Amino acid sequence: PNMFLKTKTSVMQMIARGEFPERIDEIPGGAVQSLPSKYMFEFQYGDVFETVGHGGGGVGDPLERDPLAVRQDVRDGCV
Repeated sequence: PNMFLKTKTSVMQMIARGEFPERIDEIPGGAVQSLPSKYMFEFQYGDVFETVGHGGGGVGDPLERDPLAVRQDVRDGCV
C-alpha cells in the first residue's frame, strides 16, 4: 500500500470543529512525506498517517491461468 505521513497538522482543531477530512492533503500543516513499506516511527500530537490499499484481487484463478503468466506475476511481486 501507499503510505503517507504529515506532521504538525491542525487535524485535532478540525475535528473539534466537527470537520473530518477525507484525505491527508485537506489538512493544513507540514509537507506530506511518502513512506516506504515496513516503516517504523512514533506519532506525535497532530501527526496524520494515511494508507491507500491496492484494489483488486488479481486476474482470475491461478490454476486456470497460463502457468508462465502466473510465474511472471510472482517474479514481478504482484502476488
